[in-house]
This record gives sequence, structure tokens and C-alpha cells, in this order.
Amino acid sequence: MDGYVTQNIDVTSGISGGGGTAMAGNLIFGGIVGGVVDASSGAMNDLKPNPLIVQMITPEQKAVADAAAAEMARMTPSPAPAKDQ
Repeated sequence: MDGYVTQNIDVTSGISGGGGTAMAGNLIFGGIVGGVVDASSGAMNDLKPNPLIVQMITPEQKAVADAAAAEMARMTPSPAPAKDQ
């Protein structure tokens, strides 16, 4: 969208918590055809993260957030080097 920063978020697909159980029930009661239909249509899959919540930010808001993150990184002490033994 115009006026907002582009954001990329990784979304993965996998079998939902109840997907395996649903598949077993489908094979028992619905037969192989029902199991094949659900597996091929994605009915037993879930996307993660779910829900996906994205906060739309303007370039100005991103600049302020980036400056604050840089300041925090600058103020955070770096770990002491390892001692030779």
C-alpha cells in the first residue's frame, strides 16, 4: 500500500493439531476418497503463525523505531572476551 513500509513475514504450512486425528477419522468413516480430498485440498493443514498480525507502519514510524533500536544496541554492553586458560 502506498505510504506504508513493505514487510515480509515467513508463513509456514503444516498439519494442524487436529489434522492427523481428522485424517484418521476420515479414513475410517469417509474412506480413502475423503482422506485424499482433505489431504489434497489442504483442509487438514494450518498456517503458522496463526493468526498473523501485522502492524502497518509509515516510513517515519520505521525511522523512529530503527533509531531507538540502534540506540539500545549502542547502550547494551558487549560481552567480555573469553579468558585464556
